[in-house]
Amino acid sequence: MKRIIIIALAVILVLSVAVWAFAASNAGSQDDPLVTVSYLNDKFKADLVKEFEAKITAQGAELAAKIDEKLGAASGGSTSQADAFYLVTLSAGQTLRCDVGTEVLLREGAFTVSGAAVTDTTSGSAVAVGSTAANNHMFVAAAGSGFTLGGASGTVLVRGTYTIV
Repeated sequence: MKRIIIIALAVILVLSVAVWAFAASNAGSQDDPLVTVSYLNDKFKADLVKEFEAKITAQGAELAAKIDEKLGAASGGSTSQADAFYLVTLSAGQTLRCDVGTEVLLREGAFTVSGAAVTDTTSGSAVAVGSTAANNHMFVAAAGSGFTLGGASGTVLVRGTYTIV
């Protein structure tokens, strides 16, 4: 009789340990949807940041390649031409229309932004259409942007593709 009780207790103990081990091995698994704050902070957040940085790096490289391609095409494939600034003189009412990425340094004259907003890289701000553009500031053109001369004559330094209208 004692032997049966000891065997029964041993079986119960083995089954208890097995159930506890099974429960411990499945805690926090895909079958157990319980999410802890430490998991979110330590694992999920770190993985999310890594994935975000990888996508940003890939898109940045893709964008840089497209910009280099466009600049090469705009300069006829010659980097020396794209690196040079050209002095352009405008008459009253003329507009300097710029392609994307064209750099313009306004030297003399009263110019207003036309077509689309431009970026004033000297002050680090955007200049809206119809606003006066400051002389001796460097601007980077967006698609369809330009500068219209309001005074008698004006001069600009231009690096990139442009047309005078």
